[in-house]
Amino acid sequence: MRRILPIVLVLFLLFGCLGPQAPTNVQAKQAYYGIDVTWTPSPSSNVAGYNVYRSTVVGDLGTKVNAALVQGTEYKDTDVENGVTYYYTVRAVDTGGNEDGNKNQASATAETQPPETALEINNGAEYTNTATVTLTVNAPDAYQCRFANDNMDSWGSWESYSPQKTWTLSSGDGKKTVYVQCKDSIGNTAPPASAAIYLDTESPVVSILEPQDGASVSTDFTLKIRVTDNLFSTVICTGSIDGNEIEIGAINTAQEVSHAITTSQGSHTIVVSCNDGVNTASQQVSISANAKPYVSIIIGSGTGYVATRTVTLSVTASNAVQCQFSNDGVQWSSWYTYSPQQPWTLTPGDGTKTVYAQCRDSSGTLSDVAQDTVILSSSGGPGISISINNGAQYVNSIQVTLGLYALGASQCHYSNNGQTWTSWSPYTTSLVWQLDPGDGPKTVYYECVNAQGKSIGIASASTYLISTPPSPPSSLDLEINNDDEYTNSRDVELTIHAKYANECRFSNDDGDWTDWQPYTTSMDWRLSSGDGSKRVDMQCRNDYGTSKDYATIYLDTTPPTRVTGLTGQAIENSVQLTWNPSTDTGSGLDYYIIYRSSAGGGHLSKIGISKTEHYVDNSVQSGKTYTYQVTAVDNAGNEGSGDSIQVTVGGGGEITVTMVYPKDGSEVKDVDTNIQASVKAPDWEDVKCIYVINDSSPSQQYTCPAVGICSMPVHFDVPMGQVLNFKAYVACEDGNAYGKTDTVYFKVYGPSLPLGPGPEIPPHGE
Repeated sequence: MRRILPIVLVLFLLFGCLGPQAPTNVQAKQAYYGIDVTWTPSPSSNVAGYNVYRSTVVGDLGTKVNAALVQGTEYKDTDVENGVTYYYTVRAVDTGGNEDGNKNQASATAETQPPETALEINNGAEYTNTATVTLTVNAPDAYQCRFANDNMDSWGSWESYSPQKTWTLSSGDGKKTVYVQCKDSIGNTAPPASAAIYLDTESPVVSILEPQDGASVSTDFTLKIRVTDNLFSTVICTGSIDGNEIEIGAINTAQEVSHAITTSQGSHTIVVSCNDGVNTASQQVSISANAKPYVSIIIGSGTGYVATRTVTLSVTASNAVQCQFSNDGVQWSSWYTYSPQQPWTLTPGDGTKTVYAQCRDSSGTLSDVAQDTVILSSSGGPGISISINNGAQYVNSIQVTLGLYALGASQCHYSNNGQTWTSWSPYTTSLVWQLDPGDGPKTVYYECVNAQGKSIGIASASTYLISTPPSPPSSLDLEINNDDEYTNSRDVELTIHAKYANECRFSNDDGDWTDWQPYTTSMDWRLSSGDGSKRVDMQCRNDYGTSKDYATIYLDTTPPTRVTGLTGQAIENSVQLTWNPSTDTGSGLDYYIIYRSSAGGGHLSKIGISKTEHYVDNSVQSGKTYTYQVTAVDNAGNEGSGDSIQVTVGGGGEITVTMVYPKDGSEVKDVDTNIQASVKAPDWEDVKCIYVINDSSPSQQYTCPAVGICSMPVHFDVPMGQVLNFKAYVACEDGNAYGKTDTVYFKVYGPSLPLGPGPEIPPHGE
């Protein structure tokens, strides 16, 4: 027995101070938040926790990343950079502070960026006439994707990523938006991408109003058409008569459009085809054409001035047998037998008078309506006057019509600048004239002389030229808040571009239209109420038709959920913050804001942002206490609320020291042992510790971990076979902070007496 005890003691001294056995099956795997490290626990029974070391170099232990011993068999490393490969070593630590020395590594490459996603419908087509379309998804790093129509009200199930997918648009013609959202194999989820297309399953309806099928018309006739469409306000039309093209072009739907046609006598076929950008429709009529009379008219002598209501009309009409006349073009006289001179009475009152004439041939074919205008003035009338396009303030073409009057005029000439004049020409009451090219203000000058060559005077008229091609507005573009994807306010700004537009109007989500208003490049707008996808429609028009565009934005007025679980650790003059993820069901979570103030009051100020649930504040001072708050912000800019905590950074704080062994009131069976204390230092740097026995001189200094078990060897001087009472405490400091344990009282047993031979016992009976 005496030989066994020393052997046991030696074995204990040799192996009892070694570290615990290492954990096994260490694995590192990508996770959406960073890298997840797991392991099988150490088989040792006295394991207090685990330390996790990380390096970016294979074979290098690296640095410890856990602030405190990890309890359990998993560590989530969120402080990683996308695309970097990390190598992890996990070591067990026992209750004595001993750490195993294994160098086994597990590695993983961080993947924290969601897959970039782009979507096209039918290779970027603007229109489709079928609800079945082909989606092209460009998301090379995606693992799964899901799809939704229009307002993302109902997402499909997650499915394996494929570059192409057959998809069915929502029912009903109109603008259709398809959304796709993709994620990678570890759960990094990208924000939705979208593409839009117009669905038009109905063709336009083309109606030839005049001439009707089977009609007999003049060789000069008017083609009248009307086109309706369920979706578009403008269509492009072409026409032909016997295969010869009739230029029609863009027309507004639901409006009657007229085109003058001249053809030969005989039978003809007219075809009109219209396309709304997706579908084409046509109508055809057959007609017979006969030559129609031609008619012209002059009131009075042709000077443009009369002094009485009773005038003589000079009528020239080929093939005419009868003519009728009117003072307003609405109420007509009876048919008169055609005569080159026709007496006529003007309407009462001085001023401008117009007479209309129309004739017909023996078959009843009508001529075009002719007209002439004069000034009736019983008092002599004005001397000279001019107008441009009946006094129009704006014109769209350099070719205009001048309305002219000069009392007693014989010859007149004209100028665009008042200096360079045309040659003198006979007086007329109407003249087709060309303005100088270039947009801007324009003035035409007019001078006449009488038969004696005396000037009657110079008159002028002005207008403003805005050159507009004979087509509806083009290059339409509507943006909401400079084309932002999200907004947290119903009040937004519209940016508008529409080339050659005169007026525009707007509506929300297929609602009522505003009144037409003058074209402008920007305006304030209020979206419809309620969170979700919003659409603003725009129509712009000019004299030649209407065009349209739209824009969408996602309205999100609900902030993300409150940030909870905020914790802070002061490590080496920095503070590491972690918190639980926030969620946002609207526009999606964008980032976190970190606020800080000094303890004892003061405004919380923003010190940084983070895309992950982790932040390191390196701008702290030792010895100060800080208050932190973290809030979440979504893609629309809504900011939620968050928890607050206080963290003290070393310098002046206290080191927490708790006696682990021996405990107060305990019994120590070995005079050579270790005094152990649990240490937690605010600066998270190594500390210097001593112990004091029975108020005697302190021990030497021992370097101990800032957080963990400090173990210091000690020898108690107790005689063999005796038991003595002791008291002790442990004190630690790091240059800034200090702490000590409570004094504990305990007993120490001296070595056992050796077992020698006893007194001899005489044999029984002696």
